[in-house]
Amino acid sequence: MRIQLHHDSQWVRNGDTMVAGSAFVDGEQLSAEDLADRVSKTESEDELRRVLSRGNGFFSVIHQTEAATFAAVDHVRSWPLYYAVTDDVYVSDSAEWVHDAGASRGYDPIAATEYLFCCFVSGKDTLSRDVKQLRAGELVRFDDSEPGVQSGRYFVHSPTESTTSIDMDELDEVVEGAVGRLIDRADGRTILLGLSGGYDSRIIALMLHRLGYENVVAYTTQAAASGSENVETARSLADDLDFEHITVTSGAADYGRIDGSAQMKLVEDIGYLSEYPSINKVIQRRKLEAGGIDPEEVVHVLGHQLLGAGTFLPAWVREQHTLSRAEFTDLLWSLHYSHWEASSRTQWRELFESRMVDQIPASLYHSGTVEPTPAAMRGIEQWYWQERLPKFITIRREYEYLGFDMWYPLLDKELFSFFQRSDHRDRVEKRALKEYAARLDREVRGVRLRDELGGDGSSQSPANLLWNQIVRLVHALPDPATEAIRRRYNEYRSQDLYHTDPRYRIVSEETFDSFSFANVDDNALHRTLLYLYLYENGYFTLPGSTELDRAVGRAGKSG
Repeated sequence: MRIQLHHDSQWVRNGDTMVAGSAFVDGEQLSAEDLADRVSKTESEDELRRVLSRGNGFFSVIHQTEAATFAAVDHVRSWPLYYAVTDDVYVSDSAEWVHDAGASRGYDPIAATEYLFCCFVSGKDTLSRDVKQLRAGELVRFDDSEPGVQSGRYFVHSPTESTTSIDMDELDEVVEGAVGRLIDRADGRTILLGLSGGYDSRIIALMLHRLGYENVVAYTTQAAASGSENVETARSLADDLDFEHITVTSGAADYGRIDGSAQMKLVEDIGYLSEYPSINKVIQRRKLEAGGIDPEEVVHVLGHQLLGAGTFLPAWVREQHTLSRAEFTDLLWSLHYSHWEASSRTQWRELFESRMVDQIPASLYHSGTVEPTPAAMRGIEQWYWQERLPKFITIRREYEYLGFDMWYPLLDKELFSFFQRSDHRDRVEKRALKEYAARLDREVRGVRLRDELGGDGSSQSPANLLWNQIVRLVHALPDPATEAIRRRYNEYRSQDLYHTDPRYRIVSEETFDSFSFANVDDNALHRTLLYLYLYENGYFTLPGSTELDRAVGRAGKSG
């Protein structure tokens, strides 16, 4: 058994127990030291499982006993852990270390292609054939007496098929408890709140004000060339709540200051074998420091929440009694695999559709091609919970690497429990959360939220709202028409992307032009760009001619 903690400063040791992060257990706030002490006293898997199940927070645990070694991550995998079982057992918070120390079979071209489509590798796999990742809410056991691994979930997000509408008073009580735990966690320190102007971070800001926590600094990010609607909405909200507000604006010059060696050191330190890190956070830290914020003296809070799966679901899902397998996979594909448009898209889609269905904890479409809509919604939400949320949304590794102490009040375990019992129709398009945000805003500020944010509850300009409506109409067209329109649009956008979007200045214009970006969805283009840059520069190699070779203009590659 070999254990290596690459980010050692983020871990606390108590004998043979190692803990990163912190949690509330049975209502008691436990620091990393306290949690390590609690875990170190467990002598069996059942005892450890009970502690983990009662934990409400963001953490990872490695615990060694006389008989076995255990590894576990929290209910949203905010602290990733990786392992390989080859000539020995290797466990680490660095997938790259596990690969270098214990892998023998190279890199997986199927995983590498999936990475192109959705910017991460799903399930327990990574780019490395031998390196596996712990999934959200998972506990893994490595027995000292025999090879192999036993894994299971101590927590599974499993929405019921309830038809009970959400009780807003009960939701208010749960949100108040979640933000109250944030206040306990902050313990008087400054809460640095990412405030977008939309619903989620707004709820946190309003509740902090209602609970009387005054030491709050809100910030809003924007690109230099983008509009200021979100910033103005967020600043107005912060002013009304007497919170300081900072605008973090990034431009081409900011990206130009991150030289290639610094960029690659960041990528290597954070890792890229399961999902790609966000380089933007380096610039964000610099801007916040310039605004007087010391990242190591604040609790950094973001509004990430559980109902993201329903955000982009069309309203018709709410009225459907059943969803066919084709409708189900269409929804998952459009939500999570739309970042790359391959020439052989049909072939890859068939492969990844089976992969999607098989990896969802809920057993769906195994005995037929139709499921009740609540059951299908459970599968869609489980995919979001175990895949997109930890691997594409929270990106905690980057923030912690840069010195931030992170907390996610809207990912509180009590909120998971609450929404699991709710009617799925209240979760589509975040309907319940929007209604609650409007109610809370009326109570705290006396503001009608629809007047401030617009009819759809966003702080977007009329032009952006019109554009979103056009996108929805395009996605409603038959697949061939949608793909043709998207391809033409991307061809048009790619003509001057390098000069119009500062994020791409992180590589040279020559390197940028050498990649085939006409088929890329711009929502994740900067991550795709850097992923291809790694491949082009030999950070990992693949056998045969792959989709990545076509992307970087080496379709004839072999070997």
